Amino acid sequence: AMILTLLMSTTIARPLSRLRQRAEEILDRRGRLRGSFEPSRRSDEIGDLERALAELTRRLEEHLQFTESFAADVSHEFKNPLAAIRTATEMALEVDEPGERRRFLTMIQNDVARMERLLNEAREISRIDARIDEEELERVALDVLLENLVEAFRLRRGDRGPQFTVALADRTVEVVASADRLTQVFENLLANAVSFSPAEGTVTVTLRVEDEQAVATIADEGPGIPEEHIERIFSRFFSYRPDDEGDRGHSGLGLSIVRAVVEAYQGTVTAGARSGGGAKMTIRLPIAD
Repeated sequence: AMILTLLMSTTIARPLSRLRQRAEEILDRRGRLRGSFEPSRRSDEIGDLERALAELTRRLEEHLQFTESFAADVSHEFKNPLAAIRTATEMALEVDEPGERRRFLTMIQNDVARMERLLNEAREISRIDARIDEEELERVALDVLLENLVEAFRLRRGDRGPQFTVALADRTVEVVASADRLTQVFENLLANAVSFSPAEGTVTVTLRVEDEQAVATIADEGPGIPEEHIERIFSRFFSYRPDDEGDRGHSGLGLSIVRAVVEAYQGTVTAGARSGGGAKMTIRLPIAD
């Protein structure tokens, strides 16, 4: 009994006691992480528990860093429109001429509308991060979805703006996702391509199957993306529009939402240069079994 007690103490009780002590140490009084579990080399159940706790704290720390960084970015983005609103308000109170006062009030309205867009898209990307794993998934025919979206854009724009060229795979291409989320993704990309393309240009939409993946590409004939911005365009609040001074009409969250949705479905989205000029967005999603 003494030998068995000693064996249990050294192999079970002491490691569990160390884990409990470490769990108490990595949390401060406000409940914030100030450390993590170290992965164990043990090959028994205690080692499995230590490795699981190490992975849990690592992912929790990443999530907390994302939340803090996102909150800081949102706060930073609100500083500019708030400062503009304050300045325009002060100027509107000082002028007596109705035309000038109306101009300042219009500036205030535009900045308030910009803040509303920021709030809506920030809330949307937060909802994607928190709830997309809980949304109901289904088999979505990607070729049908793209064809319907392009037709909707054609009807909506009529003869205005660029034309569309569609080249789809010669088979049904299905992925497992939420149809609404994929619609949101491709609507963002199509709207982006249309806004960059010249009125006489063409937006090219292609879909093919490659290495058991659905590969969708949307290319425009706009100014393209400078090499130094290729890696940044999917970052939160980053917007590059050379012909739109100050990017005041864009929140810089559209492509971040696209990336968040695609990566939630184990896919990837990349940006590049279109052959002949312009930009190209490529989405890869696993094909449904």
